[in-house]
Amino acid sequence: RRASCFTFFAFIFLSLSHVSVDAATYTVTQGSCEGAGSLRDAVNKANANPGKDFIGFDSSVRTVTPTGFCSDSIRITDSVEISGADSSPGRVVISDNVTWITPSGNLNAGLACDDYNLLTADGDVPFVIEGDSTTEVTISNFLFEKNFGILEARNLATVNLQKVSMLNNSQGEKRGCNQPLVSVVGQLNMTDVNVVNNTIDNKSPRDALVWVKGGARLEKVRFSTNRSASTFYHEGDGDDISIIRESTFSGAQPRVVLAGVRGYVVNSLIVGESSMAAGVHAWNAYLDLVYSTIQLPGRISQIQAPSGALAAAMHVLAEGTGRVLLSNSIVDGPVRTS
Repeated sequence: RRASCFTFFAFIFLSLSHVSVDAATYTVTQGSCEGAGSLRDAVNKANANPGKDFIGFDSSVRTVTPTGFCSDSIRITDSVEISGADSSPGRVVISDNVTWITPSGNLNAGLACDDYNLLTADGDVPFVIEGDSTTEVTISNFLFEKNFGILEARNLATVNLQKVSMLNNSQGEKRGCNQPLVSVVGQLNMTDVNVVNNTIDNKSPRDALVWVKGGARLEKVRFSTNRSASTFYHEGDGDDISIIRESTFSGAQPRVVLAGVRGYVVNSLIVGESSMAAGVHAWNAYLDLVYSTIQLPGRISQIQAPSGALAAAMHVLAEGTGRVLLSNSIVDGPVRTS
């Protein structure tokens, strides 16, 4: 019996030891787009090591070029946490410093991929996440500035963005002017994120800064002074959940689109400067506004619910003009439910 007990506990010890050994930490020691000590090098090592790993940064690394002359995205295929918190400013700048010049000589005006603009510094979306539904990627404590996109996730991975800022990013020809800055097929969780002064094409509602197909949770996310057809576009199969808490959407025409999801907007503010296509749009979706405010000029403050949609607020009050109370929320303008 003693021998069997010893064998059992030895097995448990070895199993636990094996788990702890699998989790590795890699440190980024230089900011170029490739080579030993680069972020790409650390990600490649984490991809090759099964299990969730951690990537940190030496305190001397303040800026990283993700693609630049390397021309290809950093590809993530396994669970990993990447944090810029150890850098001396407390976060790392991820920047390809993309620049373009318009025919009139303006720098970074409009869209980079307009036919008549001259690209002087190119790049690709920094991160492409190719893992499956068992993959979880956390990216925290970064400023993404002057890149062509931020990340693209495929194959049902879970993506966590925490304490991240996105400033002055756009889209280039490599992935199309209408590609979102953040595109996730899977689960997207954004916490304490700032999205400011970014630009993509705005021809279709799907031309969004952040696009999700699956599940989404946004908490303490602030969108401001961006240019796009939609600020946040979330589509699902009817059972997917969209939760927006303590978040702010502001600028010329902030628009939240919920398509085929159960949406909950809680303690949030949507305030716009333009009467062009803004507000909350529920397309074949269930929408509940809780302690939230939508304030837009003119007639565009609306909950748009085409045929087949359910709006939780419809049974409270739905008038063509005026103020509408929706689960202790205020819509300062008309509500359309047709």
